[in-house]
Amino acid sequence: MSNTNRHNSFARHFNFYYLIRARYNIVWSFTGVFLAILSPFRRLPKNVDILFLCHDVHRHARKYDKWYSSLIDPINEEFNSQFSCLTIATPFSKLFGRKCYGDVRIHSLIIIIAFLKRIFFYRSLNLKNVENDPLIAAYYNLLKKINPKIVIGIQPSVEFCLASKQLNIPTYDMQHGLISDVNYYAIKKRQSINQLGWPDLVLCWDVHSAERLVRITEGNVKPMIIGNPSYHSNAGRDLHNLQVLVHERRFKIEILVTLTYLDYNVYHEDENYRYIGIPTPLVKLIKASPDVFWRLRLHPVQLKFAKKRVDAYLNKIFHENKNIDWNSYSSLSFGAAVKGCNGHMTVGSASALDAFQNSVPTILVGCPGVADFEKAELYFSEYIKSGNVKYIDGKDLLPNSLNFFNSSHNHLSNENKEDSLIEAYTNFSNFSKSISLQLGSKL
Repeated sequence: MSNTNRHNSFARHFNFYYLIRARYNIVWSFTGVFLAILSPFRRLPKNVDILFLCHDVHRHARKYDKWYSSLIDPINEEFNSQFSCLTIATPFSKLFGRKCYGDVRIHSLIIIIAFLKRIFFYRSLNLKNVENDPLIAAYYNLLKKINPKIVIGIQPSVEFCLASKQLNIPTYDMQHGLISDVNYYAIKKRQSINQLGWPDLVLCWDVHSAERLVRITEGNVKPMIIGNPSYHSNAGRDLHNLQVLVHERRFKIEILVTLTYLDYNVYHEDENYRYIGIPTPLVKLIKASPDVFWRLRLHPVQLKFAKKRVDAYLNKIFHENKNIDWNSYSSLSFGAAVKGCNGHMTVGSASALDAFQNSVPTILVGCPGVADFEKAELYFSEYIKSGNVKYIDGKDLLPNSLNFFNSSHNHLSNENKEDSLIEAYTNFSNFSKSISLQLGSKL
């Protein structure tokens, strides 16, 4: 092989590596791939009642010193004393076994083999042929082996849904944030396969999410409003109560700020946003507000994949400020981190919906190239109309902007809060009864 051909071959492989890194950096890890290779040595249970699907990214809370998914595991707790439950850690997770709540297994070598077959036969990592796709076949064989009656997961893949439909296994997607028209729920994602591969139901937190789902998917998938398991189930409530930090309240108000993250190899002109996921105007406001106690919460992806870098940058810009804490609140569930706060701030994170579930008002901070008023209206219009969420452009962010958290109109009345909470708990209870009846028993 000539030096030129050798160089071109090397470049192609190197580019392929970066293609994978750019697309799968959040969910793929070398440890996860290694554990996947070892997975055939671990036997899987058969004839399971409920199969849960969850990635490490969504298993970021801790309960009784075990990794806990605040959306999936409350449902697991609801049923595991009466039915057989199994959780498959989706590719390529590295948390499993006694580290996690419930029976969490890794069984992903079949996924690696399926991707290799795609590359070999189709020269692509993507789904090209529904009739003869290696990944659909891999999930089909996995499901046939486990033989679950119901699957509940966080955004189960198109290929997984296609395989489960072949076996007539109901597959439910548990909403894990803002239902947007990007990627998973995008109508264009399944356009080439005639809108096949949707889950049977999407389990939504509230009526706003359900209406949005029907609209952006053009009715191709049905919603079921069950509330948010993290806040509207007994197990979810216990999680947050166990983690709440009790401390002396010495400041005028307390505000939670949730950081966001940039995808791999993405550049942003605002240095603060580039490193920690909040723009410079918000950083300046935090530094200029000594009468406010600021709880900063790293995004779970930052916590897992970039903690040292983010921590170093936060120490650099806030080393003189004694009214800021990011270590304590980053390791808590959102429900525990926001408890007792007067308000919540973020750029455009779906954490605004979590805050809404907890009746805590949110300010969405505009950031050029990331979030503006049109984007806020597109994704949060229902919540903005409720008066509990407000958009403020970064250039207009001033200390008096925080008055929004003290104004009476942005809070639900105590009576409405109670009614809303009762309705949410009722929705989750009805969902539990529905699943129980499907499995042939009553809770």
